[in-house]
Amino acid sequence: MMPLPFLIISIVFGVLQVGLGTAIQLHGWRHRLFGRFRFFLIGLGSIWFICSGIDELIVSSVDIINRSTHLLNVSQVQTLHNEAQAALVAATFVLILGVAVYPLAVRLLK
Repeated sequence: MMPLPFLIISIVFGVLQVGLGTAIQLHGWRHRLFGRFRFFLIGLGSIWFICSGIDELIVSSVDIINRSTHLLNVSQVQTLHNEAQAALVAATFVLILGVAVYPLAVRLLK
């Protein structure tokens, strides 16, 4: 298990990632920027920041909760960590697929 100060820093980092990604998304949607490819890439990157931040929050929260309650054994904590990491990998692949599908989507929406 990580030391408590590192867990707190990890939670702050996760919150900042979610906040930054959300701010970029809101700005992009308000100003309709995601129609151009480079802004579309920035939008996908901000979605990845949100997913990564949520992953960080889940992993760190599980560690903190387990540290204070001892309800989970080591294998259960490791399983939750692995599932959170697998979800982030899946989200990454979906976002990469979004880059590949972008030209087709632009043609269909015109």
